[in-house]
Amino acid sequence: MAKIQDLKIEELKQELEKRNLATSGRKVELLSRLREAMEKEGIDVDKHDFHRRDDEASLKDKDKEEVAGSSNDVEQTSAKLEEQGKAPCASTAIDMNMLLGAISQISSQLQVQETRMSSQLEAQKTYMSSQLDEKITQLQENLFKDNAELRERQDKIEERQDKIEALIKEKQDKVEAKDELEDLLRGLQ
Repeated sequence: MAKIQDLKIEELKQELEKRNLATSGRKVELLSRLREAMEKEGIDVDKHDFHRRDDEASLKDKDKEEVAGSSNDVEQTSAKLEEQGKAPCASTAIDMNMLLGAISQISSQLQVQETRMSSQLEAQKTYMSSQLDEKITQLQENLFKDNAELRERQDKIEERQDKIEALIKEKQDKVEAKDELEDLLRGLQ
C-alpha cells in the first residue's frame, strides 16, 4: 500500500490512464492531475491507499504460507478470506467511482459528438437542398429554352411546308393550264 506522494511516475501514469487522463508531464504535474481527478471523484486523496503490484505479490505469498500452515491457520485464513470477500473493498468502490466517472465522461463526449454531427448533417442537408434547387431551376430553364427552340423550328417547318404546298399547287395549275392549251391547240388543228 502507498500514499499518493509515494507513487512512482509509472504508477501515477497508470492511475491517470485508468481515469482517461493525460499521462505526460513531470511528476509534480502528474501528482497534481491525479489529485484533482480523485477529489472530483469524492476520494480523500491524503487518506487513500494505493495498491501496488508488489503489495499484491506479497499478499499472495503470505496467503500461500498461511494455507500451508496448521489446520487452525487454514481455518483462520478461510475466515479472513471470507470476511474479505464479504466486506466491500475500498479499491472496489474506487474502481466503481472511476468507472462511473469514465462512463459519465464518455457519455458527455458522445453527446458533444452527436450534437456536432447533427449540426454537420443539418448543414450538409441545407447545402445539398440548395444545390438540388439550383439544379432543378437550371434544368427547368433549359427545358423552357429547348421547348421555345422546338416551337420556332416547328413554325419554320410549317412555313416551308406551306410554301412547298403552294409551289406544288402552282406547278399543278400550270401543268393543267398547259394540258388545256395543248388540248385546245390540237382541237384547232
